[in-house]
Amino acid sequence: MPNKRTQPLPKTEEDELFEALLGPDEEIDLETAKDVLKACGVDSSDLVSKLMSRVEAGVRELRSKSKSVPVPVENALRNLRRAEEKKSESAGVDPDCYLANLLSGTLPSAGAEAVSSLRGRKLGEKVSSKDKEILDSLKSKLDEGDTGSE
Repeated sequence: MPNKRTQPLPKTEEDELFEALLGPDEEIDLETAKDVLKACGVDSSDLVSKLMSRVEAGVRELRSKSKSVPVPVENALRNLRRAEEKKSESAGVDPDCYLANLLSGTLPSAGAEAVSSLRGRKLGEKVSSKDKEILDSLKSKLDEGDTGSE
């Protein structure tokens, strides 16, 4: 397969203005990018899901016309789905609930991957009495404001 090089689009006056204000696109940091998107009325938190929806619609359209889906499009859709899964997994963990369940001696079901390797315990399994004593001791020290550094 020959190496295809596409010519960059010519810069508009608006492109030059943004580059002068913010620097080249390659050098923009994440927070600045989010600020720019927000200023343009774009919510950056749902960009992945919106792109995934558009790609899925394109795939459905191709399949409805009995056309094959290009491999790069399938790969992109797979990557978008993974990113969306990661986003939903990380959003499902409530830290307060997680700590309350952990301190009460029950491993929380939310965020299972974070605790699944905790000393070989299965999800939902009670912690041992010795571990509960340790957790209670730590909790009481935290409640007292004593972190052990004197």
